[in-house]
Amino acid sequence: METQSQLRSNESPAALRATIARLEGCGFDGTGPPPIRLGLAAIDRHLPWGGLARGAVHDILGLDPLDGAASGFCAALLARLGAMAGPVLWVFRPLGGDTAAPYGHGLARFGLDPGRIVFARADRDRDLLWAAEEGLRTPALAAVVAETGAVDLTASRRLQLAAEANGVTAFLLRRTRMSDSPVAAATRWQVASVPSSPRDLPRWHLDLDRCRGGTPGNWLVEWCDETGDLALAADTVDRPDLPRASRLAG
Repeated sequence: METQSQLRSNESPAALRATIARLEGCGFDGTGPPPIRLGLAAIDRHLPWGGLARGAVHDILGLDPLDGAASGFCAALLARLGAMAGPVLWVFRPLGGDTAAPYGHGLARFGLDPGRIVFARADRDRDLLWAAEEGLRTPALAAVVAETGAVDLTASRRLQLAAEANGVTAFLLRRTRMSDSPVAAATRWQVASVPSSPRDLPRWHLDLDRCRGGTPGNWLVEWCDETGDLALAADTVDRPDLPRASRLAG
């Protein structure tokens, strides 16, 4: 069994982060399930697993309930799981107002086949989280999406334990933050739409503000309908990375 004594003082920062992630049960050392690669080298290289860890919880947070950027990003990640990975359970609770339930055609735009998704509606957050946890105990599923506004540390830890035990990946999809309660997750992303490119491609600002065993980062990306992939926004390629404080201020 690997122990902390195996952390070597001469390891590079990247290798040390990978070792810590592996000790925490969500690293990729070539023997476990491969990570979910975003297909965007700048981000995959930044993450300690070479992509998103499978069998872990990833928290995707929108800034506006009417902004579909977080849902679109989540759909793009699910599509990267591959058609052979199995169905996806998507549990949601209607938020009311002008918000809408998941829309099949909208998800298909980001490469996610709606036929792979089992939608489940819950009227209460506790029912939603129960259904998500039960889904994570079903290894036949490729992933579970829990679309909710409210989740606390205890509930997210339960999801994390179920995801780790069964190798099913979980996405907490929160269109807007409804509380500052900490959440147990391998990564947390804040996603917001920005004005489209001259080619009218959807653009998102991705802010990785928490990453277990890794470091924060942010990117301006766009969705390419022709290739079905994410790409760095063309006018930001080769631009030097900015200090985090400056990025947040901007």
